[in-house]
Order: sequence, then structure tokens, then C-alpha cells
Amino acid sequence: MENSRGIVLLEWMARSAPPSSQTEFVARIFEALKGYHLRGLSCLNLGPDCVLVHPLTDGGTDISIQQGGESRTRTETVTQDRRGGETGLDEQDFVAPEIKAGNEGGERSDIFALGVIVLGVFNGGWKRPCDAELLNRVEDSQLRMLLAECIAVNPSHRP
Repeated sequence: MENSRGIVLLEWMARSAPPSSQTEFVARIFEALKGYHLRGLSCLNLGPDCVLVHPLTDGGTDISIQQGGESRTRTETVTQDRRGGETGLDEQDFVAPEIKAGNEGGERSDIFALGVIVLGVFNGGWKRPCDAELLNRVEDSQLRMLLAECIAVNPSHRP
């Protein structure tokens, strides 16, 4: 979905060449979330449609986070994986374990959700988020370690 605010990350990945450095690109995504948090905001409702890529005239990209993307009003989020098939994901797949357990969420809950999103994006979609098989398919060891920390069950183990 393209709009004046940017292109949803999954759609941008489906129609663009993969970034030359996945680790650098993911770092920029997390920097966008950090900027969001520095403004005193916490999403607690991040989904794949909340990460926007803004193509720049010089060929580069900028990244932003929007709270509650358009499909967040439905119970199920339907996304296109990189192979073009639909993947139906329940919103709960992106909710941090502490929130599912009835505890209050915060910035680290957003980090969990963004870790799940990034893991799925670079694997071409999700069989099931937070699946060890998906994590093991991430080639860059630094990126794999970062994503493992992001999707840790215990929020204090997340960056």
C-alpha cells in the first residue's frame, strides 16, 4: 500500500531488491522505533503494516513507524509474503508475551513486535512468528542474535 507517508515494508520488500546490508537496514528500522519512543510514544499494537519505507530522490530510503496500521482494525491481519501468497496472521502473533499474560506492555513490547515483523520480512513471510526455524534461516549471525534478543520471552532480555 503506497500513500503520501510511504510504502508498507512488506510491499516495499516484495517489489524492491533486497537491501545490500540486511543488518544495516534492520538497524535503521529499530532506529525509527527508537525515535518513536523518544517522542514519548509506545505502539503496543505494531503489525507488519506499521513500518513504512519512504523512497528518496537519491535512490536511498527513509523509514518510519506509524501506530496501528490500516489493517489493525480487523481481528486478522492479511499480508502478502514475498512469494505473493497471502499469509493470515492473527494480531496476537505480534503481541509480546507479557501483554498476552495480562501484564502492562511498554517499549520492550514494541521491540518484541518489531523483531517478529523483521524476522518474517527477511524470511519471505511467516509460518508462525517466533519460530526457531525462521530464526535459524537468518544468514547474518549478528542479525540473528539481535532478532533472538528482540523476541525473547522475558522483556528484560530484550534490547
